[in-house]
Amino acid sequence: MAPLPIPAFTISANSICIGDSVQLFNSSEDASSYSWDFGGASGNQNDENPTVHFNAAGSYDIKLVVSNQNGSDSLIKTGSVVVHGSPSVQIDRSDLTFCTANSQAQSIGANFKGGTWDGGSWMPFTDTVLFVPSSMNLGSYPLSYDYTDSIGCSGSDSVEVSFVSSPAVELDSMGPYCNTSAAFSLMTGSPSGGTFTIDGLPDSIFNPAVVGVGWHQVEYTYSDSNSCSGSSLQFVEIYNCVSVEELNSDGLRIFPNPSSGKFKLEFEAEVNKLTVRNHLGQLIRENESVDSGFLLDLSHESKGIYFVDLTLSSGKHIQKSISLN
Repeated sequence: MAPLPIPAFTISANSICIGDSVQLFNSSEDASSYSWDFGGASGNQNDENPTVHFNAAGSYDIKLVVSNQNGSDSLIKTGSVVVHGSPSVQIDRSDLTFCTANSQAQSIGANFKGGTWDGGSWMPFTDTVLFVPSSMNLGSYPLSYDYTDSIGCSGSDSVEVSFVSSPAVELDSMGPYCNTSAAFSLMTGSPSGGTFTIDGLPDSIFNPAVVGVGWHQVEYTYSDSNSCSGSSLQFVEIYNCVSVEELNSDGLRIFPNPSSGKFKLEFEAEVNKLTVRNHLGQLIRENESVDSGFLLDLSHESKGIYFVDLTLSSGKHIQKSISLN
């Protein structure tokens, strides 16, 4: 009488990573057929020496049932294959957009250390990510990071690193103003939504009487949605303007005031320059060496208050407000 089959097998690896496979080597005696149970892993259950693929982490039992004409027998190896999960690699995404105006060295990290970086031509290093934004061209660049743990399981992550330009910021021309001019809100920065400083201090109200005679620094700063900022700086001069008595002594008359558009200027002093600005300090009109009797036509301007500034040959400045209605 022929003997019963004796099941026996070995496994190519007992500790693997998700996505790996093992080879089962059947060494059974007197067996004519085989049936395997891989504990939920995938493979051909009737192969003599199957390859088994594991797609989930965990501990797996491997069972072999062998048969011949006299009967069958089985062998189970409990926990014979342990499948480890891949490390969950993550590149730090807190800031992946950089302004090319920034000349400070920047770096990017990941949650596991000791892996390999790959940025292609823009990032030559493999053990670290270190760069100066001002040396980069505008655009988006790929960056990947691969890490292998002590078991031999690997994980990776990929991102895009972007380099953008700072916003173009403009500040409209301002002044000069008389120290007797009324205070006004600073509204001449572009793009809108930024902040102003006057002589280095945050302020959005420009008051010539408060800042005083001389030159003053007005700066407008704007930050965009990428947290990139730009600024525009201007120096504004405040004149020590003449008093009412001095105005009268120079014989300045502007009439009619208010007017629907045209104003006549009469004066006795020699005038080297005439400028007209609106309430925001924007230059509306500029004329050199005007004569008494000059006709100022503002009929195409918006209604409101305007400031006429005369620079006399003596160096004095005379400023007078007019109303266009």
